[in-house]
Amino acid sequence: MSKFVSDSLYSLIQRTGGILVNFFVMVLIARSLGPEGQGMYSLLASVPKLLFNFFSFGAPTAMIFYLGRYKTEQEQGELKSLILTGYIFCAFVAISLGSVFAFLSRDSIFSGIDMGLVYLAVFSCVIWFCISFSGVLLQSKQMFKHLSVNQISQSILFLILVGLATIIGETSLALFLIFFLLTFLFNFILDLSVIGRKKLFVVKKNQISREKIKEIYKFSFKSYLGSIADFLMYRVDMYIIAFFLPKSLLGVYVIAVNLVERIWLFPESISKVLFAKLVNEKSDERRDIISIYTLKISFYITVLVSLGLVLFSHLFISLFFGPEYIKAVKYVYILVPGVVCQGMGIICKRILEARGYPGTNAKSSISTLSLNIVLNILLIPKLGVEGAAISSLISYTIYCLFQGIRLKQKFQIKLRKAILLKSKDIKIILDFIKTRKINI
Repeated sequence: MSKFVSDSLYSLIQRTGGILVNFFVMVLIARSLGPEGQGMYSLLASVPKLLFNFFSFGAPTAMIFYLGRYKTEQEQGELKSLILTGYIFCAFVAISLGSVFAFLSRDSIFSGIDMGLVYLAVFSCVIWFCISFSGVLLQSKQMFKHLSVNQISQSILFLILVGLATIIGETSLALFLIFFLLTFLFNFILDLSVIGRKKLFVVKKNQISREKIKEIYKFSFKSYLGSIADFLMYRVDMYIIAFFLPKSLLGVYVIAVNLVERIWLFPESISKVLFAKLVNEKSDERRDIISIYTLKISFYITVLVSLGLVLFSHLFISLFFGPEYIKAVKYVYILVPGVVCQGMGIICKRILEARGYPGTNAKSSISTLSLNIVLNILLIPKLGVEGAAISSLISYTIYCLFQGIRLKQKFQIKLRKAILLKSKDIKIILDFIKTRKINI
């Protein structure tokens, strides 16, 4: 089995296991806290990742990209030291400005929530910076097996803690948030143990030229613009709902969003491996072939999973979450087509980044985010939560079209090649089933 396929499978298994475990965590929390408490918990849990995405300035993507290009131990050590210094500065900025944001939003977005918990969520963004740095070190060495084991361990520990609290009847918003944060800290400790054993981080005095530093930060910033726009496109509707509507409605919507985003299981899993693979691949022809077949396989798997979710979402939600959340079914139906399109967009984004075009992603992401914000502000006050679902559907579809146009312009890769299944493609898939190797 090729390393690309095996790494993709490790990532997929980790993501699948993580989703199953996190699903049961979501059920326990949703039933324990009710729609209003679920809405509050979702807001708080999103804060550290929001701050990390806002203030990491694209460092993770730039680090993987340049570590793939720098081959000597000296060059890699210098780059790691440079990025670590940047991470420390960014974490300080994130805490400072995050605290200001929390204070200004105490009577609007965070109304009804203990501000002590809000500030706890703000300060915990440091954990996300730590996890990002350790995770990038593992990804840059394509150590996806170790990364996958550590991440699934975090999810399992979270389930155990939430399950025990539920059994003994000690459930609260504060306790669940603390469990959430502690398990991510546990994830970082596991990453550190691997990094220490493999000696992946050796401090080197930074001797990188100013010109090269400018090049790195330029790449980083372009990637940052696209990444932050993508993240906001996924989560800005939560904050707009929290501003205009009761937290209980947000709690129901979050359930629908969490379910449909599981459709991205395969695109997100393979995109991490794909990025590292394309960065280290020397042949443009091979890059094109790998990109096309990754898009093709991802598309068909995503469609199949989507059909299953549409068919069984009503039974699924009523069985696991109860009648309080049954309105989430309508939002699932609206979101699914857009989520399928966005799955293709996720792969396209990674292809463009790996081949040196982060700025191209940024243009598509910023344009789509602007549209998404406008639609949410216009539709949520009029249509309620349904307006947020419609906004996401439109935004995801347009983002996919934008990314498809970019791929065609840069590499002559057409999205329809990823959708149409030819006899040659079937033969390759059958050969893979027999030999566990992709002959392309």
